[in-house]
Amino acid sequence: MDVHKYAHHAVALNCLGQELSQLSFTNDELAHCRTWLNGLGAQEAIVVGLEDVNGVGTRLSQFLLQEGFTCRYVPAILTERERKHSVQHDKSDYLDAKRVGKVILTKSEETLPVSPILTQENTYIKELDLLLQERQELVREQTAVKNQLHVLLHQYYGNTYRQEFKHIFSQKALTWYKKDLQIIQSDTKGSALLAAAILRRVERLQLILSQVAAIDKTLNGARDLALVHIVLSLLLALCSLLRCTPPQIPLSWPS
Repeated sequence: MDVHKYAHHAVALNCLGQELSQLSFTNDELAHCRTWLNGLGAQEAIVVGLEDVNGVGTRLSQFLLQEGFTCRYVPAILTERERKHSVQHDKSDYLDAKRVGKVILTKSEETLPVSPILTQENTYIKELDLLLQERQELVREQTAVKNQLHVLLHQYYGNTYRQEFKHIFSQKALTWYKKDLQIIQSDTKGSALLAAAILRRVERLQLILSQVAAIDKTLNGARDLALVHIVLSLLLALCSLLRCTPPQIPLSWPS
């Protein structure tokens, strides 16, 4: 199967590499995929190969495992080699799915079994990746707000704004700015508008800093568990290559 974010393409091959059938389906049509697979023959005789890039096939692999199908992950580099060595160098969902099937037939020992542990791990890693993306966006926004504050604070306080505090964006400094600017806001002079603009950015920066700190706390707590995940992945990959049974390691996976 050639797996994508929203839709997938499957090609069924027999043991001789002859095409039996093909199917295109979306994540909302997984039951249709199950019916199609069951129509190909006995479930124990079917091996489903998944070229899963960036974990977009997690939902599909979870569904197939729950239905009792044997699934294996096919690295994209193997299908790329198959494409280069084939007569047709074109790239399409149909051809990629067919190449995944040929890899399963000829290079099965170079693929990895899809297990509930690996599927849960992929889900966990995706959750961590979302946190990292959110943190990156917050840091980008934080930099923009700080640059704006540098300009506004210089306009309001002059060069002395850098001399008052060792770290001008520390919580101590931001608290002082808020107190001072809230007093000035009640003034009717033109500086009140500038003070209000600075105050809004100070409050926004404090919110961003608190959100980044919360994410860092979560990531630091997950760091040790993430190391266990990596070691477990390597162990499962090694066992797959050596064709041995991986040890049963009890782990508590986050929901």
